[in-house]
Amino acid sequence: MRTKLLSLHLIHTIMCSHMHLFFLNTPTLFTASSAPANESIDAKKSSLSDSIDGLSIEMEDMDPATPMTTTSSHFPLPSTLITTAVDTNTPTLFIHAIKPYLCLCLTRNAVSVVPQVFDVSMEIFGKVFVDLRVFLKREISVIFTEILLPILESKSTLITFHQRTSLLKILSSLLGSSPDAGGGRMLVEIYLNYDCDPLSTTTKENIWERFVTLLSRLVTQHHVGGSGGGSPNPGPNSSSPNYQGGSLNAAVSGSSIHNTKSSVIRPMTTQSLTSFTKEQLKELYSTNGDFAELKRRGVDVLVKGVLGPLVHWGWDKWVASNGDMQSQQQQQSTEQLSSGEDAASLELLPDGVSGTLAGAGSSSITGSNGGLNSDDPMQFEVLRTKKQNLMEGIKAFNIKPKKGIQLLLDNKLIASRTSNEIATFLLNTEGLDKIMIGEFLGEPAEENVAIMHAFVDHQDFASVPFVTALRNFLQRFRLPGEAQKIDRYMLKFAERFVLQNPGKFSSADTAYVLAYSVIMLNTDQHNAQVKKRMTKADFLKNNRGIDGEQDLPADLMEGIYDEIRTNEIVLKDEQPAVSEPGKLPTSVRFEKASESMAIKTEERLKASNQRRAQLGSTGSLANGGTSASNEEDAPFNQSGNSGVFYSATHHEHLKSMFEIVWMSVFTALSSYLQDAEDADSVALALEGFKHAITLACMFDLDLERKAFMSTLGKFAQISVGSEIRPKNLEAVKVLLEMSRVLGARLGDGWMEIVLCISNLEKLQSPEGSDRSSTDKRRDSVAAKKENKYSEEAVALATSQSMTLLVDKIFTSSVRLSGPAIVGFVKALCAVSWDEITSSETSTHPRMYCLQRLVEISYYNMNRIRVEWSQLWSILGPHFNKVATHSNSQISFFALDKLRQLAMKFLELEELPNFKFQRDFLRPFEYVLGASRDFKMKEMALMCLQQLVQGKSKALKSGWKTLFGSLEKASKDENEQVVTLAFDVVKMLFKSHFESVSVNGAFPDYVNCLVSFCKNRRFTKTSLQSVELMKQTVPVIVNLQKSISKASSVVDGKAELANASNNSHKSANGHEETAVTAVLTTDDPNFRFMFPILFGFYEVTMTCELEVRARGLTYLFDVLKSQARELSRDSWEVIAKGVLFPIFDDLKLSRQEHRKIDEREDLTVWLSTTLVQALRLLVDLFTNQFEILQFACEGVLEIMMACMSQENETLARIGSTCLHQFIENNLEKFDSALWDRICKTFVNLFASTSPNLLFFDYHAQIPDAPGGVFAPPEGDEADQLEQQTRDEEAEEEDRDVGAENMNRHMSATSLNQSSSPNFPSDALVFADGVPQLTGRAKPNKSEFQGIILKCVLHLLVVQTLHEILTTSVSKSSSNLTAADNGVVGSMDERIYRSMSVKHLLLLVGCFERSYRFAEAFNKDTELRLALFKMGFMKQLPNLLKQECASISAYISILFKMVVDEQQDRVESRLEIAGKLIPLCHQVLCNFNAMEPGIKNRNLNAWKPVIILILNALTELDDKLFQQYLPILFEEAMSILLQPALDLEVRIALHAFVIRVGFSCGIIRDPVGAEDAAPASVLVSASTNEAAAI
Repeated sequence: MRTKLLSLHLIHTIMCSHMHLFFLNTPTLFTASSAPANESIDAKKSSLSDSIDGLSIEMEDMDPATPMTTTSSHFPLPSTLITTAVDTNTPTLFIHAIKPYLCLCLTRNAVSVVPQVFDVSMEIFGKVFVDLRVFLKREISVIFTEILLPILESKSTLITFHQRTSLLKILSSLLGSSPDAGGGRMLVEIYLNYDCDPLSTTTKENIWERFVTLLSRLVTQHHVGGSGGGSPNPGPNSSSPNYQGGSLNAAVSGSSIHNTKSSVIRPMTTQSLTSFTKEQLKELYSTNGDFAELKRRGVDVLVKGVLGPLVHWGWDKWVASNGDMQSQQQQQSTEQLSSGEDAASLELLPDGVSGTLAGAGSSSITGSNGGLNSDDPMQFEVLRTKKQNLMEGIKAFNIKPKKGIQLLLDNKLIASRTSNEIATFLLNTEGLDKIMIGEFLGEPAEENVAIMHAFVDHQDFASVPFVTALRNFLQRFRLPGEAQKIDRYMLKFAERFVLQNPGKFSSADTAYVLAYSVIMLNTDQHNAQVKKRMTKADFLKNNRGIDGEQDLPADLMEGIYDEIRTNEIVLKDEQPAVSEPGKLPTSVRFEKASESMAIKTEERLKASNQRRAQLGSTGSLANGGTSASNEEDAPFNQSGNSGVFYSATHHEHLKSMFEIVWMSVFTALSSYLQDAEDADSVALALEGFKHAITLACMFDLDLERKAFMSTLGKFAQISVGSEIRPKNLEAVKVLLEMSRVLGARLGDGWMEIVLCISNLEKLQSPEGSDRSSTDKRRDSVAAKKENKYSEEAVALATSQSMTLLVDKIFTSSVRLSGPAIVGFVKALCAVSWDEITSSETSTHPRMYCLQRLVEISYYNMNRIRVEWSQLWSILGPHFNKVATHSNSQISFFALDKLRQLAMKFLELEELPNFKFQRDFLRPFEYVLGASRDFKMKEMALMCLQQLVQGKSKALKSGWKTLFGSLEKASKDENEQVVTLAFDVVKMLFKSHFESVSVNGAFPDYVNCLVSFCKNRRFTKTSLQSVELMKQTVPVIVNLQKSISKASSVVDGKAELANASNNSHKSANGHEETAVTAVLTTDDPNFRFMFPILFGFYEVTMTCELEVRARGLTYLFDVLKSQARELSRDSWEVIAKGVLFPIFDDLKLSRQEHRKIDEREDLTVWLSTTLVQALRLLVDLFTNQFEILQFACEGVLEIMMACMSQENETLARIGSTCLHQFIENNLEKFDSALWDRICKTFVNLFASTSPNLLFFDYHAQIPDAPGGVFAPPEGDEADQLEQQTRDEEAEEEDRDVGAENMNRHMSATSLNQSSSPNFPSDALVFADGVPQLTGRAKPNKSEFQGIILKCVLHLLVVQTLHEILTTSVSKSSSNLTAADNGVVGSMDERIYRSMSVKHLLLLVGCFERSYRFAEAFNKDTELRLALFKMGFMKQLPNLLKQECASISAYISILFKMVVDEQQDRVESRLEIAGKLIPLCHQVLCNFNAMEPGIKNRNLNAWKPVIILILNALTELDDKLFQQYLPILFEEAMSILLQPALDLEVRIALHAFVIRVGFSCGIIRDPVGAEDAAPASVLVSASTNEAAAI
């Protein structure tokens, strides 16, 4: 043992004192001057190498469990390791020459249970890892995976407690405490070279991930029987082993590696180890100890050896790459986040050899890793992803091989789906389950067989003994148990063996039979279920004649038998233990375990070297693959570098590293902090939290940051009456420190910090809490009684230093980045609201965070506008909620602070066209609209008043919000609030109106006044408001004259667009047209005039009667007074945006009414405001026709809509206004306008025609409904008609068109363009007969609209007749009382102003109406079908429409025939050609009527007949004589009618007299006495017919 310790000590001394020698070429290791003259340099080199070799060999002979005088060797030393010589002619680094022995020294001694040996071995490994990791990449990987990590994991019960604690100590010293080690860099290089290496295909080789995971598991696992808790100090009964003559720690207290950079370690004491007592041996192999200390060491490694070095190594690089951060502040705080200094380079070489090491450690890569030439993070991320995909594919293969192969192919991890590529992958990839390989290759499918053949062909059996070849072959997979699969394997193996070893067997059949026989022999000799074993004779007998009917040599067969019997063919992973551990002494069990671990490590090293050599060599696989002849080669590569090693230079790798292990770190730290109570343990855990949060913030890892911050925030929760521990206060400190250092990266992590600050303040000021004094006393007594928290903890929490630390957070907020300050403010708002809601019922509610918000706003008000806008988008809504809180103290406080902030904010200059002031003042508007406390509203108004009085010159965009706030107040139900708000408006009008207008707030001012007008609760204020609007007009006129366009600050287009946003949205798109026109007009007068006009429009449409009457009057007064000042474009906007929208409700159905919602209001509005508006509109157009002529079409549309209303009074008013409009402007109409007027009437006739009365009744004539009888004839019909008139109002008269309109009120508009109930279904006539084919019958819901159309159509007929025949001053209902002269004495102004073309267009409407009614009245079957449908109680007809239309048609045409006006005379024959045939047809129809029908309809047709006879009588002689032959017979047939009335006889008498005079029968007409009555009757008859 002494020799072993001294040898290890010497190796350690050499590495500590002469490390630079390892980097020199061996020929120059000793200079010529230092060697004796008779000794060559090679001899010197060989001497030093041999000395190290001898030390390593000597150490192998030491048995740690026996006295030092006993030596034994349990590890067979490979002969090649000792006999291999270094080629002196090739420049080789010294490290390459001694690498096999150095690694052998580590593998044989790093598993020792002797504390001194193990500790020194770990020290040596530390030096190797720190200084030689570039050259020992593969070896370090194997030592980590096979020795260090298994010890750390401690799955086996044969790992001593000292090994675990000593390993943790070495790791902590290696990674964290050594300034030269550069622990962070080493960890990153571990990740780059092992976890990102796609050639490492097992999770075992993810050293970084496994290392941190095992540390976490060590910290979180619970040990039964061990010391618990978080205390790092073992108790008096600690189970830590002690030895006579000194403790274990004292015995092995050699200097750590960081203290031995250039000095020899302190000599180790071995005097006390010459022999061991039984108790010492028991403690030597103890697996128990102070597990609390073990946990503490684990956390120490995790925090100071992992997280701390990573943060320190990457911090400066990260700060340098993030110039926008607060670099100076963060760099000053680096020492608080991590300890140690960054070792950017190895600093181990003397001058002159640094280049050699740099070359050796270059991160250039060739070969399998894709040609990387640096540690580029993106490329390594690709490698990491590739490795993850590879491991997922391997995992899938180990479950289901076919699925795994497909996944690997999809991820391009197998180049192609060829047998060669797949076989190569299966042969060279670690981690694949050999059982699954055997099953997959043994499948009988063609593809599987081909892959199996390629798999065998890739193996090299040349010059290898048969059994050895078979043994190597079966190490590649586990032979399946199915005989057919075994047969396929053996056939291919035999073929390959014979091919590579010609002459050994006569044929492949021999090799096949022998291979199968060896497999059977192996099973027979080593299967426990076989009772009778095969003897050697049996084996020889069974294999006779297998070589071409010849026996194989007996010595060969006997050698095979002996080898199989003594050495089973079995997978190395499945080799059983030599003996059961429980049956061996403790010392022997630990010795066997150490030996097994060492052997396994060496085999892994050898396998790794072979595999890397295979993958790195080009063409080796193609030439036959892996060589099996190197089975006995040394496990260590003896020359050259052991793989490409990447040096870490980029800090971005830390992101991926932390993402992999953060959950393990989180679990370990949170668990440890939960259990920790002593100060050191708490500080250690919190330091880990700091480092973890720093890493998460450095790379914006939100999930990770939230996890650590939320957990740390839970530990930092302190409050009055709850348990407060020292670790809670330490957590508070850490949180506050993190906010100061990493505030710019915390994001939403500010929530925990602000909560912590709020709790601190609550602890400092318990009197401000929401508890009563009784509750406080009770909590105080309970706290003292239960000792919940110490007074020292509370004193520390309330100390001045803590207060200053908190204040620094807020004062330094100005240095936070934009996203950081947004997160800070969000957290403050959330916590502020929680404070308020939790204490809202108390006498003194908490508003600490609210006050802090005000401070934050003060500090950050000078930020750039973009950042400030983001802040206020959070602060504004918060102030809205707080200022409208039900607790008056809270709301008053918020409003007062808001006022102060507004005063401060208005000191900042605002450039034109910005709206920062508008957004800032919006909380006042919200309070006035949402608060239920009128006192709060009064306070808000007073705040606004103070703002105006103090900062009116600074207000720009804020004026808009100011008027918006006053508008909210104007809608209030409290008179005090409304009056105060209106007083503010009046003050603004008197003192600041020019500033309001210049800054573009005039539309908002008008909207505010309109809002006051709309408040129906306070009529007095409404009337004052509308008067103030009127007073504004002259002021605006004067102001717009004084302000030139060049000096105007506000663009008029924007003002008008804003004003139009509140405009009424009409059904025909008036609003869109108005807005478009507004945006295109540049009239300076219009910029200010349109808002006031639109305001009057709003008043007219929405206010109560008296207010809207004034508003309507003022509207038209302003339009009249400013008519000449406005341009044509401005008038277009006014017409479409103000005037015409007043009448938009006329074009909507009742369900669509927007301005008038209630029926009573609608009735009043229609009978008052609308009538007044129609008359004022006509008057405006009459006075300003030259300017407004372009809008006449809109006026006609309004009149048309009015005449189409279901309200009879409104329809009459519409017709009267239309008549007046036409009559007043006759002289100003041109031909185009007359065309439009005629088109209006054509549309009216078309839209009111009840086309749905006609349907295809031939397809289905319904039976008469029950209780409905056929219409009676003669007198019975008259009686039934009288009875029907006495029935309920909803029953229909016989004449559909004669009903009173009010009895058929419909919710459907008659405007076809907007009415879904009246589709465009025009009736088509062919040769005077309506075409009914395919026309659907009306349903019940449509029939009500049909009746309404009939009524309105009759009204349109009468209206047009009145317009053409009388003045508007004459009552249309008293036409019989008009001029008592002849037909020509009617009012002719309108008639004379119209051309023949226009008159014929209008007369054509009468004709079409007549034809429609005539066709319906004649079609008895159609009428009967309608009757049978049950919608009417009587047989329907359109008699009055027929008579009224034909009367109007005849009277107008007759007037044109006898007119002597030039154009009428020119068209006389054409007009007569229309008039006379129709008169003849009417007479024929009348004479052909059945007696019963004629009696019923005589009163309706009598005026028509009289009109025709009188009209014919008045024709001139030429026309009378021309048409007399046609008309005379039918006229005389009237005499055949029974019971002729006097009026008919008089008209017929006059006609006969005219006939006699025209034919010369009578030479002189009857005297004046006889003729006068005839003329009177003619006129009376004409007027009576017109009145139908």
